[in-house]
Amino acid sequence: MNALILDATEYTPLVILDPTNNRFEITGESSPEDSVQFYSLLGKWFKEFMDQAELSGNSPGAKEITLAFQLSYITSSSLRSIYDLLSHVNARKTESQLVKVKWVHDREDEDIANSGLQLSRMLKLPFEFVAR
Repeated sequence: MNALILDATEYTPLVILDPTNNRFEITGESSPEDSVQFYSLLGKWFKEFMDQAELSGNSPGAKEITLAFQLSYITSSSLRSIYDLLSHVNARKTESQLVKVKWVHDREDEDIANSGLQLSRMLKLPFEFVAR
């Protein structure tokens, strides 16, 4: 499957969803004018990716996927859209399609850290938290 790579803008994060190189990253500021539209594109890509892996009988990349978020700023609408994205991905997971979430945040940025904690609790999905 082709990678989805979106360059960062003033309002949107860099997105790298690259199964060939096992890189799944969302990095930067997230305050798009329409966060639902922005993150639904990512959700569509993940659905196709997981469908393709399921049809071929292979797990994605034959290994666990780690989706890494490294956000320096996030709006409440983006947070809601990320919740929806992770909720759909988590609902689709199987034993052969494991998706982990890595939440990287600045050591002094309690807001971003707490946003990740809230998502993890609401989704009942353990996150790996990394303070840098």
